[in-house]
Amino acid sequence: MKKLDEMGIKYIHQFSFPDFLKRKYDICIPKLKYIIECQGEQHFKPTSFGKTDNDIYNKFKKQIDRDNEIYNIAINKNYNVIYYTNTFSFRNKENLKLNKDFYKDKKLFNNIKKLLIFIKNKYNKE
Repeated sequence: MKKLDEMGIKYIHQFSFPDFLKRKYDICIPKLKYIIECQGEQHFKPTSFGKTDNDIYNKFKKQIDRDNEIYNIAINKNYNVIYYTNTFSFRNKENLKLNKDFYKDKKLFNNIKKLLIFIKNKYNKE
């Protein structure tokens, strides 16, 4: 977020829509109607947050459901959603396949410099 400040981009950290206060978005850039979600490895593959294999799978399934829900809320509010990850999961194509249906037609960055350039170019055009 420091980089966004340095670039003069106005944003809201932990943004939520008034009618969906329980659903928080990592970063919102209102001028562009962009939401940026920073995704950890639990968004791409089952992780060991649960104690059993079944718990791990169930938590992953719930995560996918939440990701779909907050994506659909934003889209229905006419916002674009951009995803950023710096986890190994994105670089490991096998891990990405686990949740490929969700990410297949989404804007996904794994390089912060490219994401910032993308945002800066869009912001300066508005």
